[in-house]
Amino acid sequence: MCAALAVSEGLAFLVVAVVYTASTVYDEGTPAEASRRGQICQSRDLEHPSNYARNDVNGNYAVTHLDVLSTLPIMRGRKEFRRAIDRALKDTKFDQDVKVQVFEGSLLSSYQQLVDMEIEEILAHMVAPTHKRDDSIWNWLRLNQKSFDVNTTGILLPIPAEQRRMIAQSHTAKPSLRAQKLLALALDLADRLMPAFNTPTGLPWARVNLKHGIESNEDTSTCAAAAGSLLLEFTLLSRLSGDPKFEAAARRAFLAVWDRRSPLNLIGNSINVMSGHWYPPGQSGIGAGIDSMYEYALKSAVMMDDDEMMDIWDDLYAAVMQNHRSPDGYFFRNVHVTIGTPLGHLVDSLSAFWPGLQVLAGDVENAIRSHLYYWKLWEKHSAIPEAFNYINKTAEWNGYPLRPEAIESTYYLYQATHDDFYLEVGERMLKDLTRRTKTPCGFAVIHDVFSGRREDRMESFMLSETLKYLYLLFDAENAVNQADSGTVFTTEGHRIRLPTALRPKHSPKSLQNRKNEFANSSYQCLAYRPYNDRGLYVGIKRRPDYDYVATLVDMPLIKDEGYWSHDAVCQLPSRQPHHFEIMLGKDEKPSAGSSNIRREHGNIYVDDVRGVKGRVTHNLQKDSFYVTSVDGFRTRPGQQVIIRDPLVTGQMQARPVRWVEEPVSTVDTDDHPAQVVIRIAATSTTDTLIDDILETTASTAVFGRKMIPVGPSNPLVYPDQSIMGLNQEWIRIKRPMIDDMGCATAIYPPKEGDFIALVKRGGCAFFEKLLKAKRHGAVGVVVYGLEDDIGLIRPSADGEPVIEVEDVGMVYIPFEMGKNVAERLDEGESVSVAFEALEYESVNIMDMDSVLNLLDYDHEDLKGFLGEINLDDLGADIQRLERMLSRSTSSLKNEIKAWKEAVELEAKVFEDMGEDETYSNTESVSDQPTPPAIPANVTVLGRPVANLLIMPPS
Repeated sequence: MCAALAVSEGLAFLVVAVVYTASTVYDEGTPAEASRRGQICQSRDLEHPSNYARNDVNGNYAVTHLDVLSTLPIMRGRKEFRRAIDRALKDTKFDQDVKVQVFEGSLLSSYQQLVDMEIEEILAHMVAPTHKRDDSIWNWLRLNQKSFDVNTTGILLPIPAEQRRMIAQSHTAKPSLRAQKLLALALDLADRLMPAFNTPTGLPWARVNLKHGIESNEDTSTCAAAAGSLLLEFTLLSRLSGDPKFEAAARRAFLAVWDRRSPLNLIGNSINVMSGHWYPPGQSGIGAGIDSMYEYALKSAVMMDDDEMMDIWDDLYAAVMQNHRSPDGYFFRNVHVTIGTPLGHLVDSLSAFWPGLQVLAGDVENAIRSHLYYWKLWEKHSAIPEAFNYINKTAEWNGYPLRPEAIESTYYLYQATHDDFYLEVGERMLKDLTRRTKTPCGFAVIHDVFSGRREDRMESFMLSETLKYLYLLFDAENAVNQADSGTVFTTEGHRIRLPTALRPKHSPKSLQNRKNEFANSSYQCLAYRPYNDRGLYVGIKRRPDYDYVATLVDMPLIKDEGYWSHDAVCQLPSRQPHHFEIMLGKDEKPSAGSSNIRREHGNIYVDDVRGVKGRVTHNLQKDSFYVTSVDGFRTRPGQQVIIRDPLVTGQMQARPVRWVEEPVSTVDTDDHPAQVVIRIAATSTTDTLIDDILETTASTAVFGRKMIPVGPSNPLVYPDQSIMGLNQEWIRIKRPMIDDMGCATAIYPPKEGDFIALVKRGGCAFFEKLLKAKRHGAVGVVVYGLEDDIGLIRPSADGEPVIEVEDVGMVYIPFEMGKNVAERLDEGESVSVAFEALEYESVNIMDMDSVLNLLDYDHEDLKGFLGEINLDDLGADIQRLERMLSRSTSSLKNEIKAWKEAVELEAKVFEDMGEDETYSNTESVSDQPTPPAIPANVTVLGRPVANLLIMPPS
């Protein structure tokens, strides 16, 4: 089918589907049942209050009806839109004894669209008072609305811009009674949600009773997405109503999540709203439970012109691209929030929103890559299964509940590239939805993507998001696709914006500071350039990685479609690092009181490079690196970092991004690494694992048994040493039968082999806990923290006779992990623990080898060191490296060879600079002109650092 025919048929189908379904659907429902009874009406599960899958979306009001409101005007259903609003106002009552999920909704989007529609009609009446138009759904006129930026369609009106703005402001201040009632309904709902924010941390409860507030037995857990996904709507509501409490609560909740990020700037999934602790296993990802946290960081920056949110987004994006991306750069893995090691092997369908967010952030090339993965999943299954195992390349959760995320990303990418490939993708998705999910009056959830078996229900987001994004994909001339005004889609697909009149007024001083910070910056995104294949620009399907991604989901290549390489060679992509942490000079602290970094006219000047750290980020489209931060200063796009240190040589040193200095309260000591990894699992009596493994980081005591030094300072793992001196992989955990803090009165169960004691912090000194456990036969102690702990601490024993416990070790773990293990033990489970060295994943050559060595050698010493290497005579070192990396000798040799070549390239760059770039510390003469800054000629992985300059002294 050609693209034009797909568009026309797709538009007609989607309009009829949404409007007809919206007029018949009254609540979250059952399409199959509806086809029998002619309507949908599914109430709450009153007998099972914990049935969140049903009750979260059934508040005894028409959820689907409310959710679809914002879709109708986009599809030109003016009359239907008003009728639907009147029905919602008549039937929706929030004063009910029901518990609902604290999340965003569609009322504000519908309010703004209604007010915009009214303004448009006022302006139209001024031009042609007798003008009549067809208000029906079939009004297909392509009308222009750019002049007054509304969500609905309008006509190009010959009214001066200033007059249009005055009319719009006047009507917005006092809209119709219908609009006022809709805003009042939104305020009523928000007031009923506010008790959820009454926590010590500011993190909102996940659910709230609309009549009574928080129930006494309410679950204290919520997810990062739920806590961080209210900022857009609550900010807009505060600005529209004049009541700041909503915005303040939502911002506090968002920042409460962000402030609990790990040293890697990663966000966890499930968190305790009372203590602020992440629940085990400490999983971080981009999908379920976290997704809209990222989304609202960027979209808040866009809608509110919020610098703080933009900075948070930059840090979040860098952390995701550095830690979550697969080695080839095409999908994103779940990892441990603290140490960044992979957790599980699943990619969930909710993460398919990510390519669309990358487009919004301006990273189109990476968006194309990540979208290909989700497209191939859809192409293979004619839907996207809820969870896909990227190791086994099989679906593990086979359902498809009509989710919109993959379609949303397809829509964004078509807007950015205008490549017909994305219309083809949308056409295939439309056909699959029609064939597999459409019923006589709705759409049914697919229970199993393989068998095609359906469930007797339809999620409301099918109409509010899935079909909306499909419609906008095909309707290129829709006014939504023409607007450029800071309008954003919420995470549930509702368009909202913050009018200029509602944005806060800055003080003169604040404006001047902002002007200085953003001077010489440009946030314009680079225009998309199609892939260049031997001088010819080609579409997505002709990219050399198109076939490669098919292999990631175990799809057979389609030879007859002609997508093969010209050279009949399969290119295996490898990702470029997103960023590196660098040092501009030797690792020395600058002289006391030196203000060695400052910002002038946007650019950052560094007068003394000693101890100054920064970050260089890879720009995929320009294939170069840019300095994006220097200590506490952020460089905005277009700004330069200028070195004015007279002793600078142009040499930069770099260190691995994964090197987390001082991950706990103190740094590594000679014998005790600051952190180790512990793994906990339920086991049988024969030590066979019978339950999922929980993994967390633990801080080590600075006394007790010597533990192997690990981490960047000594990454080799010696086979004759082990954590706590334990030779077995798993060892039993026991709690005291009396005194769970393990102090003087503690009594442990009878000894049956070696065991690790689990005790709670408090009651006595750490030394006393360890000594008591040793006397009862324990070979080590795991202490878990208190509920109000902020982070990990390192147990110490000042003034104690530590020689008495030098043969037993102690580690300290977070409260939630310890509580989980303690509850398992109390329930009679057999629980075991294993300890592992804290290893850092090698992302690429520079990241762990050449960069690491650049820390220890300047370029002269490094060249001498390289000259002494004999790749054929590494002997025991090769063997130890093999044990650490689990690689063959040959692959290690190849890697070391590649490392050597990379470092020699860096050394050559330094050598080519010569002595001419070493400057003496002489004072400049005031009447001499300032010399121009020159490129620093610094490269990372052979690519230039584009915005790093040196200003020679006069």
